[in-house]
Parts: sequence; C-alpha cells; structure tokens
Amino acid sequence: MQKGNGEHAIDLNHLDEEDAIISKGCIFRIPGMIKMQNEQAYKPYRFSFGPWHFGKTQLMSTAQEFKEAFLDGLIFRFPNPRAKMKELEEAIKEAHSKARECYEGDDVYELEDVCEGDQDIQEGVIDATKEKFEKILLLDGCFIIELFRKAAGEVAIQENEYVLFSKGMILVIYHDLFLLENQIPWFVLELLFARTRVSGSKTTLVELAIGFFGSAFSQDQLQIPVELLSNSSKIVHLIDLARRCLGY
Repeated sequence: MQKGNGEHAIDLNHLDEEDAIISKGCIFRIPGMIKMQNEQAYKPYRFSFGPWHFGKTQLMSTAQEFKEAFLDGLIFRFPNPRAKMKELEEAIKEAHSKARECYEGDDVYELEDVCEGDQDIQEGVIDATKEKFEKILLLDGCFIIELFRKAAGEVAIQENEYVLFSKGMILVIYHDLFLLENQIPWFVLELLFARTRVSGSKTTLVELAIGFFGSAFSQDQLQIPVELLSNSSKIVHLIDLARRCLGY
C-alpha cells in the first residue's frame, strides 16, 4: 500500500503467518457470567472506543465533541486538510477487513445501520455497518493519538481541553482505554499515526502511549522492550502493549 511519497507506507498484505493469527479475534466481548458480578466495571465511563459501546447515550455528547475537535485540529495542521482527511479515510477503508477480523463475532453486518441511536443489539454483533465502522475507527483512533501527543507536549492543548488532563479525568480515560471491549486495533493506530506525524518528531507511538500510561502504574513499572521500539507489529491493542511492558 503506497500513499503520498511512500515515506510512511504500511503494507498490510505482507504479514507473516504468526502476525496474522495474533491479530484475529483479539478484541472480545466479556462473557455475561463475568459481567454479572459488577456490570459497570466493564463499561466505559465517558469515552467509547471502537464499535461495541458506540452510540450509548451517556457516552456520546461531550466525548464526541472532543473527538471531533481533536480530528479537526489534526487535519488542519496540514497544508491541505481535505486531502489529508481523504488519505486517512482511504487508509482505513483499505484496512477494513483486517480491522474487522480483530473483533469477535461473525455477524457484524446482519443489521441495518443502527449506530445513530442506542438500540439494544444481540450479544456478539458489532453495532456498525461498513462505513460507520470505518468512521468510528478513524475518529476514535485519531483522538487517542492526539491525546497521547498533547499529553507529551508535541501538540498544544487548547484552553477548553485542559479538563481532559485533570487528575480526575485522566483516571477516567485510563479506565476507558483499558477495557477489553473498548479497544482499537493497534495496527489501525499505527497507520493513522504514520500518516499524521508531527513535524520534527521522532517519538514512536509506543513511546507516546507508554509515556501517557506511565502515571497509571508504579514508578518504573512500565519498561519498553527494545524490540518494540523497532518493530511493534505484534502488538494487538493498548492493553497488550501495557502487558508487554509490565515487569520487563
């Protein structure tokens, strides 16, 4: 897959067999029997990421506004925002099949597009048609990346965004980002990150993510294995990244 001058091209067709197996079915529904003990513990407090909690009324309003503002801020850093948006949309579209395989359940497209509301759906069905699914991945993925960049000081925090970086809200975001049902595939984050690099920055997505999560753990508890700095292709989502860096 070649985009622009090819500097940040990612070839989705040349995965080795092990990587292909790892990436499939890596984002699961929590079994109902487990949820019965404390259902609220498995639900996002404020931010839905990915399709399974999208459209829940209590999560949509303010969170969605921040997501859209972050995406606007991202694409308008480029000389041609419209072209950049088109590039990101095409990249997500090309990655659609692989991204879909990351989510448990085979009946994702049996329903009509019900993502505009919070209708209940049967267990195991992703609440998204193809276009809506791609839009969710793009919006949520860019929000996560920009969140990491702003926390690291690579991108300026706007006045109305400081609330996201308050101690209380950061704890909420940690909770929401560490829910298994609330994940974006890592490779989706990587392909969006590669196409939206901050000028002059050499920081990797792995470094930004671990920098963001650092205060959620004891001092020096998260250590990045050297091999992840040069090759992060076997990471499947943010929870997996934290697991690989814990106790290293």
